[in-house]
Formats: sequence, structure tokens, C-alpha cells
Amino acid sequence: MFIIRPIRRSVLFFCLMYVLGAYCVVTEPWNGSRLIGLFELFLDLYVVVLLLALLPRRLRIGFQTVIAVVAYLVAAVDLVCYEQAHTPLTPMLYTIFLQSNPQETGEALATYLTPDLLISRCTPLLLLLFLQILLYTSFKLRRRILKGVSMVLHRYSRLLSVLTGVVLATAVCLSWENKHYVYHRILLQQNELETQATCDINPPTRDYIPLYRVVFAISEHSQNAQAVRRLNDILDEISVDSCSTDSSTIVLIIGESFNRSHATFFGYDKATTPCEQQWIGQGRMVPFTNAVSPWNVTCESFQHVFSTFAYGHQGAWYDEPLFTQLFKAAGYNVSFLSNQYVLDRSRSFSNFGEDLFMNNERMSESQFTHRNTTLHEYDGALLDDYDSLQALPSQSSRELVIFHFKAMHFDFSARYPQSHEYFHPCDYARPDLSDAQRQILSDYDNAIRYVDGIISAIVQRFQDKNAIIIHVPDHGELVFDHGLQSYGRTLGWSPEEIGPQFEIPLWFYATERYQQSHPQQWLRIRRMADTRYMTDALAHTLLRLGGIYCKFYDPRLDILDSAYDVSRKRLLRGERDYDAIIGDDSGRSKQ
Repeated sequence: MFIIRPIRRSVLFFCLMYVLGAYCVVTEPWNGSRLIGLFELFLDLYVVVLLLALLPRRLRIGFQTVIAVVAYLVAAVDLVCYEQAHTPLTPMLYTIFLQSNPQETGEALATYLTPDLLISRCTPLLLLLFLQILLYTSFKLRRRILKGVSMVLHRYSRLLSVLTGVVLATAVCLSWENKHYVYHRILLQQNELETQATCDINPPTRDYIPLYRVVFAISEHSQNAQAVRRLNDILDEISVDSCSTDSSTIVLIIGESFNRSHATFFGYDKATTPCEQQWIGQGRMVPFTNAVSPWNVTCESFQHVFSTFAYGHQGAWYDEPLFTQLFKAAGYNVSFLSNQYVLDRSRSFSNFGEDLFMNNERMSESQFTHRNTTLHEYDGALLDDYDSLQALPSQSSRELVIFHFKAMHFDFSARYPQSHEYFHPCDYARPDLSDAQRQILSDYDNAIRYVDGIISAIVQRFQDKNAIIIHVPDHGELVFDHGLQSYGRTLGWSPEEIGPQFEIPLWFYATERYQQSHPQQWLRIRRMADTRYMTDALAHTLLRLGGIYCKFYDPRLDILDSAYDVSRKRLLRGERDYDAIIGDDSGRSKQ
């Protein structure tokens, strides 16, 4: 009978809190198993009342009151967010709340706390709150209910004990993976990819009730705030020893989800990159045949490409400055034209890792002279953004221009206008794929060909300048490669998964003026084209191209320097050696 004793001591609290939690689990549109959530809720509440049972009665009632108040408050906020903003409590919303001043908070409350909430999903919550207040303030009513409940518990104690034990055992089994996940994410303060890399967890519930979502948001905010503080501290350490004026124009094109084996100039049998293929024949472009990205997700890839930190250095990516900060400190005009990030002045950062420096106003000002202000349906509109900059007064004769595409991100069919459709499902001799899968494959290749045209237009704009252009995708993408029936990105470590997701088409393009003024540098680029390389070191090569020398420049990471460390390990996701998985010679994935 001891198994139901903790529940008996806090029976009203247990029942009312379970109804509150169950209502949130059942009604809120989150992605997870509601059934498992109900079992896990029972387990979590049982642990709470078990701990409360160890306390003296008065103290126990005090803790019950505090827990109930917090639970109702958090549930109410979460439901209002669902109703008015169509999103649950997230780290981003938590950050916005902390950054808001009293006036902004008042305006938000006036906007979102409207009368129609009284006839929404919030209504049952208010009724339940009224019931709980009534039971705790009416001594006679509470006494009658407790007396009746005690009689039932006493009469059916054996049966209820067995049922409680069965439910608890089931809940432990069903929620074990989620508890494991919470342990890594909250207690160990690991990010999502660190957690998945450690134990490959796919919990069926995760933050299944509002209280868990708040804890998760606080944890994420804490981790992000630490990185932001360090990034701000680094601003005081930024200095440039010298800067030559040899490279007057550097253009960096950052692609998205570009699987190298889908580029024509890497042996693909479809004409996805006709312009780039032509430049190779003209001697203008040099593809790097053995380059990989350190991550297969944008957040971490962006952090490592922009930061001068690289694997082998002490600390984390935010312990060293960004190459864009050093370029601006050296007197360059730095333009960032992105179809994924524009500066949102309403918040300093969100739960997306790259927003720590892309969406932070102070960080943005330390890096960029110009930014575009709107996102576009297609990447081609970034050309108009660049053209509009030409009317602005220039502060320097040296410029670094960064184009950041949406390219092949997720829904491939939405990444190119239908007028640019070139490939069709019937073009693919893949009987192992369904019609829908061949459509996805053709959409992906169409998106690549569309981007090829945009890159060609960018090159034309710099053709008469002393310019070098670098193309580097953030990562690759699995698109039914090697006979696999899947696309997207995975956390697997097989060579068939690793190749398409991490091997990228990095290349350098030099205008005629640049080749004439930098013959030795261009020769070095051509000679290093087959050298082992990982893009977490790109910042150091960019600094060299910009003629920038400072204490953060590391020649061992600069592929154009004689001190370049050819033997440096290429750690994927900071964990496993790419060459140990793929083999030193097979960095050229084939279809």
C-alpha cells in the first residue's frame, strides 16, 4: 500500500495538477505522442508528491501552493502564445521578454490579452483555476471531498496500488528516452547536435508540458548569453597589425546545401553548372577537389566559417573574432547580402546559433558596412540588393562582398522560378525511386542550375575589377545518393551518408586583372586544388587574400601559405575524422 501513500498525502494537488497538465498535453498542437505524454506526466507528478511527502505538512502545503501558482502561470502564458502567436514558449520568446522594457511589455500585453481569449483554449484553464481556488479556500468543501476520496483510496487500496505500480512502470519505460534527452540538454547543457552525437536520441515527448518548455528556454538562453558575452568581450581585442592593398575586391559566395556530386564539374551527368564548367575551361576557376565542411547544418557551419577559431585551437568558436570584424577593422567596406538573415532590431538573438552574431545589432555593426533589409522569394533578387549599393558613397577602395543564398534549402521546388525548370523526373534512370522521389531529385538539380545562373551574374558584375571570387557552400545534402532512398540530412556516420552531406564544391575564381596582378598567388591556388581542406580554416585564407595580418591569423590554417598543415585532422561535427571514415583519397563522392 506504500506505493499510493505519497498520492494520498497530496491527493487534491496531484489530481488537479494532473488535470492541468493533461489539458495542456491534449490540446496544444506540439509534435509528440500525447499518450506517452500522459504517462510521463503521471510519473513526473508522482516524483513531485513523493518528495513533498518527506516534508512537514505546513511546508508541504506551502510548496504545493508555489508549484500550483507557477504551473498555472506558465500554462496560461503558453496557451496565450499558442492562441495569439501560433507558437509555444520558445527560447526566442523568452529572450524577447527579458530584453523588453516596461513600455514594450505593456504594449504586448495590450495587444495579446484580448477579450476573445475568454472563449478560447484558455477558458478551461480559467475554470480549472477557479475550481482549485474554490477547493483551497472552502474548508468545508475541501474536507468533504477529501473524506470521500480517502474512503475510496482505503477501500480499493490494493487495486489502486497495483494500478499505480503498473502505470509508473509503463511511464518509466515510455519516457526513459526523454529523461535521457533532458539530462543531456538541461543538466549537461549540451546543444541539440552534441546530444544527438552522444547518444542519437529521438524522444517521443521532449518538452511535452509548458513547464518543461520554460526550463528549456532558460537553459538555451543561458548558453546563448554566455556566447554573446564572450563575443562582446572579443570586440575589445580586435586589432590589425597591417593591411596591404593588393586585393582590392574579394567576393565570398556562400551556398546552401550543395551536394558536390551534383555539380557538373565534379563529374555529374546532368548540366547543373554550365557556367562554372565553362570557367574551368577558360582557366578562370579552380575547383578544390578535396574540401569538406565541418558540419552538415547551417548554424554550426556558419559559426566555424566566420570565426577565426578552427579545430585544434583552444576554446570555442566564439573565443576568437570573426573574419568580417577583422576586414572591417582593416578598412574594408564589408557588404553582407543574405537571403536567410536580415537584422531584426526587435531582438538580440534567438534560439538559432548563427543569430548570436547575425541578428545582434552590436555584432552586426562590428562586421558589416552594408546589409540588405528584406528577404526574397528567390536568390536572384540579391543582385538588385547589390546594385542598389553602388549608388551609396564608398568609404574605402577595398571591398569584401558576401552573398548568402537560400539555394537548395529544404523545399527544393520553392528555390527556383518555374520558368527556370530544366530537368524533369523522366530524365533520371533511377527505377529504384518513385515518381515523387524523382521529382524531388529534379527539383534539387533545377535549383542548382538556377543558382549557377545567379553566380554567373555576380561574376559579370566584378569582371572588370581586380577581384577574386570564392564559392563555399555551408554544407552538402543527401539526395538519394549511392542508391539510398532518403534525402535531407542525417546524423549517421556511414560513408554513404557522410560524403553527400559534408563534401562541398569549394572553388576560386579570378578575374583577368587579378590573375595578372597576382600571378604567384593564382599559381598557388591552382597547385593546392587537390589538397585536403576543411572550411573551418577559410577565415585565415580570406585574411591572406585581403592582405590582413594580425595575431589571429594562423598560417598553418591558410592553404595558400607554405606553413599550411596538410595533416590536420578534419573533424566532422567536432567528433569524428572524415578521412578515417571516407579514406584520404575518396573525398570525391560519386553518384
